[in-house]
Amino acid sequence: MNKTKKAVTLSAFVVPGAGHWYLGKRWQAVALMLASTIATYILLADVWEQANLIAQKMVSGEIQLELSALMNVLVEHRSANSSNSMTMATVALGVIWLLGVGGAWISGKAADSRDANE
Repeated sequence: MNKTKKAVTLSAFVVPGAGHWYLGKRWQAVALMLASTIATYILLADVWEQANLIAQKMVSGEIQLELSALMNVLVEHRSANSSNSMTMATVALGVIWLLGVGGAWISGKAADSRDANE
């Protein structure tokens, strides 16, 4: 497997920036990893907060413990509380992932080209 394939695979399936790290581009790797960690934290914090609110309603008896009732509450809660930060974090994570994969592909092609010329 050449460097391009390894770098793209690492960035796509491990964490954005892992391919850059493999190729020796440490600063780019750290920047991508940090950005993806922050976006993931924002997503998980928002999900955790929403889950806690629903759990409190379940404990207080506002929500019946039936699957159909829970599903209705989840749908209503999600549409009513569509978090702007959650949407932005999701978009950011997608962009970071694409930058990681695309950057790893470009850097990997350059590394493969240098190796072929040596």
